[in-house]
Amino acid sequence: MTSTRNRSDGDKAKVRKAMLEAAGELLVERGYDGVTITAIGQRVGFTATNIYRYFETKDDLIYAAIEEAFVEFGQRLERAYHSSDDPLERILALGRAYVAFAKDHPVPYELMFVLKTDYLFTEREVPSIDKLSYIVQALGEAMAAGAVRQGNPQAMANTLWGLLHGVITLSAAMPFIDEQQREEALEEVFTVVNLSLKP
Repeated sequence: MTSTRNRSDGDKAKVRKAMLEAAGELLVERGYDGVTITAIGQRVGFTATNIYRYFETKDDLIYAAIEEAFVEFGQRLERAYHSSDDPLERILALGRAYVAFAKDHPVPYELMFVLKTDYLFTEREVPSIDKLSYIVQALGEAMAAGAVRQGNPQAMANTLWGLLHGVITLSAAMPFIDEQQREEALEEVFTVVNLSLKP
């Protein structure tokens, strides 16, 4: 096995990514207390010593996995915000971007919004968490344009977030809710939101 000291930058990036993915998978499978540096190493074919060359502690590794996921999540919300000039359509696009991320990246999503939410409220800075403000901003702009009813943009954003998160996490937790039922429920959320926001 090639020493981590002798790897190219490209190889190191691939190894780091594999470690982050393994940490996320194990966290979902075993819970926080069940994740160890040794277990992560076994999953990616490295010793604990190799992993400690990349991350000082287990928490550093788990945080890095969440941090990386939030960067992509933020990029998706940013693209969605700029995808339409129509105020109401922009709000719906942000909701759909949120859903698409959860579907495309179920393990990171669970780390971010279910298992390790304490990372959102500690002293560690989470890049792109501020991108959630795009939803509040879009609602405020839509109100100013007369495209949606007047109200509290933050409260409306929290409600939209809660509805989408609720369907996503419920369908993941309940084996009798199949993919078709989940998709139909999510479409119902967007229908309800569309109707409830109209002036």
